[in-house]
Amino acid sequence: MNAKELFNNIISNLSELYDEHEARSITELLLEDHKITRTDIMLDNSVTWDKNILEIQIERLLKSEPIQYILGYGWFYERKFFVNSNTLIPRSETEELCHLILSEKDRFPKHAKVLDIGTGSGCIACTLALENPDWQITAFDVNNDTLDMARKNANNLKANIKFELQNILTTINVSDFDIIVSNPPYVLDSETRVMNNNVTDFEPHLALFVPDNDPLIFYKKITGLSTSCKTTKALYFEINEALGTQTSQLLVENGFSSVKILKDFQGKDRIVAGYRPI
Repeated sequence: MNAKELFNNIISNLSELYDEHEARSITELLLEDHKITRTDIMLDNSVTWDKNILEIQIERLLKSEPIQYILGYGWFYERKFFVNSNTLIPRSETEELCHLILSEKDRFPKHAKVLDIGTGSGCIACTLALENPDWQITAFDVNNDTLDMARKNANNLKANIKFELQNILTTINVSDFDIIVSNPPYVLDSETRVMNNNVTDFEPHLALFVPDNDPLIFYKKITGLSTSCKTTKALYFEINEALGTQTSQLLVENGFSSVKILKDFQGKDRIVAGYRPI
């Protein structure tokens, strides 16, 4: 079978569950893992692949399992990050968070100390470390298995990061950080009913959900810790699109100025940033 026929056959199989755009994107990732490139598809080259493995992968996709968990990796800031069921899948919205921080690097000392809270796969910490090697990066997570995956990514990408096992809700203080960034759990428990199965059935709930009666639980704690850290010059959050105003007000109440809400590529409130004149 040639590449184009294989490509179209897979898309046809996936069309019962995914829209055309998503099916094409998933199929491209799947075939790339079998060393079949977009060029092969465009030129309709003759190709070979492991039929048994491909069939198993398609079966898993048809059960709504995310392609990143099936392959064992996802892409973030043009780098490959290993993932598993203990880590959230890196997303393009979080790339925008990293891009904002890097675009504002002139606000901070050359050797700024940066803390990433709830590092997950390590995608934020690794990206900041690799894009700005002068920065000193520390990353916290509450789960040892998650930290193992973050360390694997850092080692693979040769990113210099200090990892610590920390439950931020019980952490008493943090010190000497110029920048604090976090993509904490922010999906309300009640929002599960409108979410896709590929998220609710497969991604780690510990990293996703917060109670409806205290949706800013992590933001409150992190903002409080940042105010006790006398050197903190900026705080960056990824947020629930419905809670932008509440999150920005929290920063204002804690002494941050020039607080701003930024929209993601879909036009949804997704980032809150605040600054302290130190």
